[in-house]
Amino acid sequence: MHAMIERREADQIISKSLELMSRLDESIHRMMMTGPSGRQFNEFRRAAGEVYGCLLTEILSPLVRAYPDLRPAGWEESDQTISPPEKPIDRALAHDTLALSDDVADFLSTLSDSQGAAFSTAIDDITAGLERLRSFITKSSPDVPDRA
Repeated sequence: MHAMIERREADQIISKSLELMSRLDESIHRMMMTGPSGRQFNEFRRAAGEVYGCLLTEILSPLVRAYPDLRPAGWEESDQTISPPEKPIDRALAHDTLALSDDVADFLSTLSDSQGAAFSTAIDDITAGLERLRSFITKSSPDVPDRA
């Protein structure tokens, strides 16, 4: 991360990143509880996890290293694995996940040019992950229109 991100900006970016990561985690959990399992679920989890991981390692972590006083409470992540049930993707979950992907994309678009430059690799990785996430939802939920 470049030193171009000011503390005030870092605080805002950290807050929004944490909110989006929480929503991604909830989306994965909801998919696990109401959606498909096996290869289909793993594809979803991989795409959503990639976005989550990039937010964590390429945006949040560098900002916390630069501004340790902004370290979120409960910073440590845990790895819990739950076997998901075999069910089709819930329509509401599909719509919510697409809305979440739009919110992540909107968040990225609000970054200033200097912020975008500081996180260019992360933005590229997150954007690619969002495309895979959207693709998964639209192909796994035939009644949900493609929003590419």
